Amino acid sequence: TQSTWGDAIAWPKKLDALLELVSKNLDAEAERFKDIMAVEQEQFLKDTDKMQRTVATFSKHTDLDNVGEISAQVKVLQKTIKELQDKASDFNKKQMLFGEEVKNYKTVYEMSRELQPYASLWITSNDWLSSVQTWHTDPFDALDAEEIEKTVAGTQKTMMQLAKTFKEKPAMMRIVDEIRKGVDDFKPMYSALI
Repeated sequence: TQSTWGDAIAWPKKLDALLELVSKNLDAEAERFKDIMAVEQEQFLKDTDKMQRTVATFSKHTDLDNVGEISAQVKVLQKTIKELQDKASDFNKKQMLFGEEVKNYKTVYEMSRELQPYASLWITSNDWLSSVQTWHTDPFDALDAEEIEKTVAGTQKTMMQLAKTFKEKPAMMRIVDEIRKGVDDFKPMYSALI
């Protein structure tokens, strides 16, 4: 019983030593994760800067003949911006977890708002032109009047909104006007379907 008694008395010291070791290991792990996050944030800031420059120059796209390519590019940009937004949110959660100051990554959200009208223009234009092509080549009995009506109304509404947004940007307005003219020119054909 003597050794049992001695072991019982020694346990608090052993437990304190174990707790101290675990605490040091946790601190080391926290520092390691902070270092990893710092590297990730550095890359994030580079990616964000690159994306900002891409979005800021997106208005250079003005050729409706490249609508398919530009529409695909804008979808990739939207996806990339969404990924950057998710990373920003993740960083904020980690910063709170580490007790650090939570950084404001508003530029990532501003990029999304800045790109949105261009995304609407190019995606809607591509959808419209693709739909018209399909409607002109598909057999008449294969056409879906409801789908056509929805596409015509949606395109018309989007172009009306974009006309307000791009009123000070002549190159973008030419695209909006061309798509609007296409919708207006299609309406008599559409009336025959109803």
